[in-house]
Amino acid sequence: MLSRKTLGVALIALVAVGGLGYSGYRVWRHFFATTSNPAPRTAVVIAAPSDTPSAPPATAAPTPVPTLPPSVFIKVPYTSQFPFNEFGAGKPNENYCEAAALEMVSQYFKGDTRDVIPPAEADSAMGGIAGKMLRAGVRVTGHAMKWQWLDRPRVGSVGVRIFGPSIHQQ
Repeated sequence: MLSRKTLGVALIALVAVGGLGYSGYRVWRHFFATTSNPAPRTAVVIAAPSDTPSAPPATAAPTPVPTLPPSVFIKVPYTSQFPFNEFGAGKPNENYCEAAALEMVSQYFKGDTRDVIPPAEADSAMGGIAGKMLRAGVRVTGHAMKWQWLDRPRVGSVGVRIFGPSIHQQ
């Protein structure tokens, strides 16, 4: 059996080799870092629809068949599910993922052109959406909101309860 002194020296040597290896890796990453990928390019940027309808063209020229662009970027106001960066079990924001998505889409169709929804506004809106979803029959369990039923008339009625009757007009 090895003595305590031999085991201590071996442990110190192992820690030193590991530390040197990690330091070497960090130096290599610092001086020989690879270039990052460029930001993705988009052919078309779509902003929120305007509130005022555009006038139709004066002449009735034949409309050409549109071709799809290779890529599209839709500019939607963003919010995190955790607008105040408060994470942890038991926080109401744990189940706001769907509410955050609905709030961003809702703001987009209302014509909002901001890049980010302010945290207080987003938190209030997501709380309201989550409350409406619970009252409409969507229950919050675990980390996701689950539909209690999936037939189309009831799912449509949930949308009408959340967004109002104008959802059918869009």
